[in-house]
Amino acid sequence: MKKLILALMLTSGILYSYADTCTDISINLSKKGNTNSQVLILQNFLFNKGLLNAKPNGYFGPQTFTAVKLYQKSKGITPTGDVAALTRSSIKNESCNGTTPAVSSPTTSTMATTTSQVMVTPLVPSVISIKVSPSVINTIDYATFISGGKMDTPLTIRGSGFSSSTNQVILKLTGSNRTFDLGNFPSVNGTTTIVSSSFITNTYPCGTSCTELLPVGNYSVIVKNEGGESNAGGIIVRNIIATGTSGSISTAIKQQSTQAKLATFTIGTNTSISLEEMNISLTSSLSSGAGISNLKLKDELSGEVIGGSSSFDLGKRMIIENQSKIYSLYGDIDVPVSVGVTINAVLKVKEFIGNNFIYITIPTVFDTISG
Repeated sequence: MKKLILALMLTSGILYSYADTCTDISINLSKKGNTNSQVLILQNFLFNKGLLNAKPNGYFGPQTFTAVKLYQKSKGITPTGDVAALTRSSIKNESCNGTTPAVSSPTTSTMATTTSQVMVTPLVPSVISIKVSPSVINTIDYATFISGGKMDTPLTIRGSGFSSSTNQVILKLTGSNRTFDLGNFPSVNGTTTIVSSSFITNTYPCGTSCTELLPVGNYSVIVKNEGGESNAGGIIVRNIIATGTSGSISTAIKQQSTQAKLATFTIGTNTSISLEEMNISLTSSLSSGAGISNLKLKDELSGEVIGGSSSFDLGKRMIIENQSKIYSLYGDIDVPVSVGVTINAVLKVKEFIGNNFIYITIPTVFDTISG
């Protein structure tokens, strides 16, 4: 009887473990007016630990101050309420001590027998399924956006585990069940996903045959890919309302006039901004701005008059939340015939939280010059 040698090859599986969300605050924070994405990171950490009862909004207020003191007491740190180096280090050590994925080494064992014939069924290699971890959001570079305002700063999400092919970025409006799909954005390095700033000027479905800009409010930011749904980051959406009315609504504009009122612009906001400049262009059936000269912009609240041919320096005048400004445009008129005039204006402002410039297009104003 033939001697048969049997061999079994046993190969171990591959095991992974994953680190929890890492909270790394890069600057010192205090309750003295800090409002930025780092505060939002701190608040998310405190909220997840059950120390902060209010919803994270990026503003370091009394409730955040109290939550920080509670955390400091729990760690034996002097409870000052300010987030300095010792507190930052404690938060990082607590949240960033995950493990690196570990791969076990293959092992082989061989067993020989026998003096009898045995029917042997070939071993079929098993397929090992490796689960992909969800993405982790650590920070968002810029936390405040102005709905409908053109800006150069994109929505930059930083973290880990982002897909090189598809990352679906979703906004969830706090206090409602509304969600807004911003689209899919690949990551070139796995640690950064960038959403074009056009998301803030785009319109989104709001019902049957209805679209709208992003509503004002606080939003959770979620990234979905093959690993599942990430933890939530956060942004704030505010708005600036700028309107224009014709100067010829109540009083006819004469063909020969000195400093006739051509338009009135009203600017309101629910966030603090500084007014940088206003750029104005006029066109008529004669030609671009023909017969209209010596343009001036008047602050109707202070009475200040600002000169300029098409660009008006607004002197970084500040508007705080829920205040407004009114400017009127005046010019000398000298046209031979009745004409229609179109006035287009773009307002440049600076938003204080992120220190970014934003451009607001004011609705077009139409004037009629006659008589």
